[in-house]
Amino acid sequence: MTSRGSLHEQVAANLLKMQSMAHFASDELWMTFYLSGPPDRLRTVAEELAGEGWQNTDGWEGAFLYPKARVARNLSAIVDVARSVQALC
Repeated sequence: MTSRGSLHEQVAANLLKMQSMAHFASDELWMTFYLSGPPDRLRTVAEELAGEGWQNTDGWEGAFLYPKARVARNLSAIVDVARSVQALC
């Protein structure tokens, strides 16, 4: 969707776009991250995320991980989740 500006600005712009899309009408969204890296490092990330209730935290052995979690559809919640995953990586 939007690719310029800070994370906060990108999320804000995309939330505005999503308001007109019926399939994003829920109060919650699924956030999926596409992570790649050394399997041992991804295992650590997967274990942390699984401990927080994330889904799809398996499969790290192949150097890719696609964890997802439900997040409130608001700017601060989405940015907070993105920053927490960034901190783990």
